[in-house]
Amino acid sequence: FKDIEQKLKATDSDKENALKRIKECEAKLNSIEKEKNLALKRVKDSEHKLKSTELDKEEALKKLTKYKDANEYLQREHTNALERITEAEKSVRLLSQEKSDALTRLSDIMGTKLRDNNPAITDLNDPNRPMKLGDQFSELYENEWTDAFSDISDCKNLNLTEIETIEVLLNILKEIYNICLEDIEEQLSGHKKLVHGFSDDEIEPFLKTAKDSVKTNAANYIPLLSRKIISSTSACKLVAQYKDFSLQYIENCVKICYFAAVQNPPMVIDFEPGQMFDKQSYREYTRSGTVVEYLVWPVLYLHKGGPILSKGVVQPKEENNSNK
Repeated sequence: FKDIEQKLKATDSDKENALKRIKECEAKLNSIEKEKNLALKRVKDSEHKLKSTELDKEEALKKLTKYKDANEYLQREHTNALERITEAEKSVRLLSQEKSDALTRLSDIMGTKLRDNNPAITDLNDPNRPMKLGDQFSELYENEWTDAFSDISDCKNLNLTEIETIEVLLNILKEIYNICLEDIEEQLSGHKKLVHGFSDDEIEPFLKTAKDSVKTNAANYIPLLSRKIISSTSACKLVAQYKDFSLQYIENCVKICYFAAVQNPPMVIDFEPGQMFDKQSYREYTRSGTVVEYLVWPVLYLHKGGPILSKGVVQPKEENNSNK
């Protein structure tokens, strides 16, 4: 019986130990379950975060694609805008050039209209405009006339007096001036015959073009006219007679007279000095006085009745002291 009791006690002790171990195992299981749950929670959280990251990544990729598309669109727009700007600038340049050309043409047209029959307005680019011709006419007297006068005076065979030499040079100029006027009139008369019978208003533009053409070709025509005037068959008898003594004078007379005659209206060389000395129109030659004895050099006018561009030279009559 004692053995049985001892065995029962031992069995109870084992039972208690077993229960204790079971409780410890249960505690461990609970602990493991908690850790498991925590691990599962962390896994779920990680999965959630991963899923959220994937969504963010997809969203970011979508935004990146949109930004890329937008950037490409803006690049295309930028390129198109640059092309439009280039085209606009080209158009502006073309329009500016067209405007400039139109203004130039308008200026030329207005200038031509203003200059037409208005000698007070001249083309400043023309080296043979009236004011320049006035200077050249004065220089002709001061230079070539003086040289020709000396050459003729020094020639023993001619044996001319001073007054005769002056008259020869004056009449050479007069012959050339008249030939130039006749030559230009002859050139224009052919055009006038072509439009004979039409009204003045109808033929005015045509004749103006013809006059402009004669003036434009003057520089090319003058050397031919000069050869014609100097030739032995020339109608200018004094020119043919004295050309060996005054060739430079003659050639410059042709040049200045033709350019003067071809102006619109023609410039006028006046060979009639009047009886009384006019200091507004003439200079004195070698002496002073109030009455003109003879003409040395004519006056050049801008046009008939117009202002003087170059004064003439006269020799007044010698006056006695008793008359002063």
